Amino acid sequence: EWNENYPGYHGLGYYNQTNADRLDKVMAYAEKHKIYINLETYNHGAFSTGIDPEWLQNPYCKTQKGGILQYATDFFSDKRAQVLYLQRMRYTIARWGYSTAIAWWGVITEAEWVEPYSRFLGRKSRYPNSLYSPVPYKTKIHKETYLDWMNDIAKYIKRNNAHPQIVTTHFSNPHNGKEIWAKESMEVPQNNAYTYFQGQFPRKGKYAYSKGVADVMYKYGRMYETYGKPYIISEWGGHPTKNTEGHLKAELHTGIWANYMTTSAGNTGYWWWNLLDGEDLYFNFKAIADFNKGEDRRNKNLKSYRAELHFASNPQGQPNRPLRYGLILSNQSELFAYIYHRKINMEKRSFFVKSSSDARFADSGIGQMDLPFNMKNGNYKLEYWDTFTGKIIKSITVKVSDANKRVRVLNHKVDIAIKMKLMK
Repeated sequence: EWNENYPGYHGLGYYNQTNADRLDKVMAYAEKHKIYINLETYNHGAFSTGIDPEWLQNPYCKTQKGGILQYATDFFSDKRAQVLYLQRMRYTIARWGYSTAIAWWGVITEAEWVEPYSRFLGRKSRYPNSLYSPVPYKTKIHKETYLDWMNDIAKYIKRNNAHPQIVTTHFSNPHNGKEIWAKESMEVPQNNAYTYFQGQFPRKGKYAYSKGVADVMYKYGRMYETYGKPYIISEWGGHPTKNTEGHLKAELHTGIWANYMTTSAGNTGYWWWNLLDGEDLYFNFKAIADFNKGEDRRNKNLKSYRAELHFASNPQGQPNRPLRYGLILSNQSELFAYIYHRKINMEKRSFFVKSSSDARFADSGIGQMDLPFNMKNGNYKLEYWDTFTGKIIKSITVKVSDANKRVRVLNHKVDIAIKMKLMK
């Protein structure tokens, strides 16, 4: 549904059947290959005069033939607009709600860049002198109406969908959207988590120099735990606009392994898909898929922790600036861990590595990792994994007791993953 200046579109109330057919085919392909889709029903730019502004092209805008609104903000309270919008939503649900490929429905993308929320944040209009840019632009009075609209649309999708599919929305910045994630209608909080964003968090103690993608995954994961819901990272990888190719390729590897060590509902969201595909970096996902094979992490009360590591030597580092860091995901009887060299977890210039034997990295030597205090005593099967090949390096049995709450970390160069389970 868009303005008639674009092929296949005819304004309000008319739906582009060529694009609808494309989505039919995407759904069929996803169903066949068991790919699960986050189906977003609107993009933020359509109702924006600031970030990615498309309001002047929107068929609801009076600039277009048949348009009924002057300001994007008015869309969320105008009864005529809502009748038309719900008509479109009803059609969308009826046409694609059948599909088992839908992981969840999204109300709108990057919701804070939509005009009423953007005005609340004090953003500027790209069209300050336009008849279609409200004055005063900066105001807080429309945000609640907009949040209520998102909540109502989420409920509408649930109410009119014949199938019990998940519904949510999406915010760009992880510090936005807190008002909506607590609502029952929003079942999966989802935000972006670019490494660039992590400067919003304090850097303290020995983690003052730990500021890469692994830290983003961990910090945001802990933040989302407060909602008591599954969450997902929708976009991540370096800076939204300023990156080197090597850094982005490095972040793919480190990021997916770090993300696995959180309570995230899935390992997705790497934004630079053109780089992923063009450089054929899929082996990274193959390795972690092999690591995850046979696992079901649901309903296990898993928690994410920073790993406490102990290595005999720390060349080129100081006590509060170690070369290696780690993340743990565990409960009382299972543990997953990822231990990595800080050079693959830098803020801007991470080292791109293709194998665990990269000669640029010195051997770590044998180390130790503290176990979470709540792990049960007993015999555990302990596996060490190569994160590049997705193969087990070594498998042993270890005994955990009150007197022994540590496990050995094998000598490695770049990184290593651990899987540990209580034996019955």
